Amino acid sequence: MSETAHILLVDDEDMIIEFARMVLEEAGYRISAALDGHGALEMFSSRPDEFDLLVTDMAMPKMDGLELVRRCLAIRPGLPVILCSGYGDQLSRDQARESGVRIYLGKPVLGDDLRRAVSEALGA
Repeated sequence: MSETAHILLVDDEDMIIEFARMVLEEAGYRISAALDGHGALEMFSSRPDEFDLLVTDMAMPKMDGLELVRRCLAIRPGLPVILCSGYGDQLSRDQARESGVRIYLGKPVLGDDLRRAVSEALGA
C-alpha cells in the first residue's frame, strides 16, 4: 500500500480529528474526516472503493464506532479498520477483532502510535 492511501477518519471531537489529520497528512496520507458515524457512513457508502482504511472512535453519539465498522464491512468486507477508544472496559480487543477491527488503540493516541498503526493496518 502506498503512502497516498486514503483514510476515512471519524471522531466526534474536532481537536482529535485535527490532530490525527495533521499527523497522517504529514506522513503522506490523504484524509477525509467525519464528526459522526452517520456522516462517515454516508461518505463511505457513496464511494466505498475510494477508501483504503477506516480509523474511527468507539464512543460517539447516535452511532458508535463498532456499529459504523459493522455497516462499512457489510458494504466492503475486508476493509482495514482501526478502532480507538478511551474506555477500555467498553470493548475487549478480542471483541473488536471478532467484529472485523484490525487494530484496537486505547486513547489518548500518540502521533507515533497512530502512524505505526496505520502503516501496520495498511500492510506497509
